[in-house]
Amino acid sequence: MRSIFLKGFALLTFLLSTSSVSSQETIMIEARRLPSTCVDPLLCVPMSELVLRNIASFSNKESREVMSFINRISSVRGLTDERYDQLNSSKRAIADKYHPSEMSEKLLFLRQHPGFYFDTEVLDGANVTQSFGGYIKTQLQGAGVTFLTKQEWENTPGRPQIKVRYSDRRESEGCIIPFSVSLTISEEAVLVRDADLKVPAVIWSKTVRQNLANRNYTVQSALREAVEYFLEDWRAAK
Repeated sequence: MRSIFLKGFALLTFLLSTSSVSSQETIMIEARRLPSTCVDPLLCVPMSELVLRNIASFSNKESREVMSFINRISSVRGLTDERYDQLNSSKRAIADKYHPSEMSEKLLFLRQHPGFYFDTEVLDGANVTQSFGGYIKTQLQGAGVTFLTKQEWENTPGRPQIKVRYSDRRESEGCIIPFSVSLTISEEAVLVRDADLKVPAVIWSKTVRQNLANRNYTVQSALREAVEYFLEDWRAAK
């Protein structure tokens, strides 16, 4: 791939495919217009606007003549791939690519997942939930889930983590509000409209409430159900 700047701040990119049999070169020519107010063209690559993207076939001689002519009138030559890659990572490119897309199915968020960080300190410190951490790790690891160390979590894009919340049973105005156990998996995400903005996003969640009709239903029963729901989706995502 070759990328150069022409006078007037237009970016031209060439992708070449050579056939040794016919001595012909097939070239894709892409031209992009940079903002007229741009002072440094290299910094304005992400803001460029596509003007044309054509494919042409030249003989080797014609190809050399075209390249020679373009090089003579260029103000900046030999852009690195890193500069050109900025086009695909710009806010405008991300918005244009993902805005038309449909919402992803929830199972896709679990497919080929790198693993989760799970901080059990709060759970371990309460009598009613002190067994939660060990149970969750045992069940999920048995299904192939990877648990990340704090350092691994910091280095993993999105910083995925598992959180478990227990809400105790209580009464309000004569009504019984059953206890509940929530299992949530969250990651960091960026907004489609502005990829500079990062937000927390829940990619999987399940809340299981006390079964008041079953007197033998315990907090551990609710936890087991929540874990089973997750493992069912985890296996289905494989």
